[in-house]
Amino acid sequence: MKELPFAKRKATRNNIHDTVTHKPTKDAEKILQRQIEEYLDYLPVEYIRIPDTVYYILFGPQSKLSTKEKVFVAKYLKGMKDLIILKPLDNGYALALVLELKTKTGKVSQGQKNKHKLLTTHVKRSFDDARELIDDFVNNAK
Repeated sequence: MKELPFAKRKATRNNIHDTVTHKPTKDAEKILQRQIEEYLDYLPVEYIRIPDTVYYILFGPQSKLSTKEKVFVAKYLKGMKDLIILKPLDNGYALALVLELKTKTGKVSQGQKNKHKLLTTHVKRSFDDARELIDDFVNNAK
């Protein structure tokens, strides 16, 4: 593979912060997520992602939501994919590539498995595997 114009190393620095402690993290899945986001920003490609901070605000200990409200919101967010990458078409529609990013030992939750039945979801466990799929989608999907 050809070298990327941005440093892949950039996303592996301890510049990813835990949403609870606000301290740098070495969480491999968060680092992989950041690498892919930086790559998508470089391309540039439109994508949808709900940041971990949003989940913490909604469901963390400081949340102002009632239990009933949390259950309502969780119904829609449970099993949400890590990334939905969009490719606009000339007719006003768009194609979507749905990615779930996991580490080599990371497990797909039951909520995620249930949502996988609704959408074709690609589980990728490394930057290079995800990048290869993204490049194919961006260059070849019609």
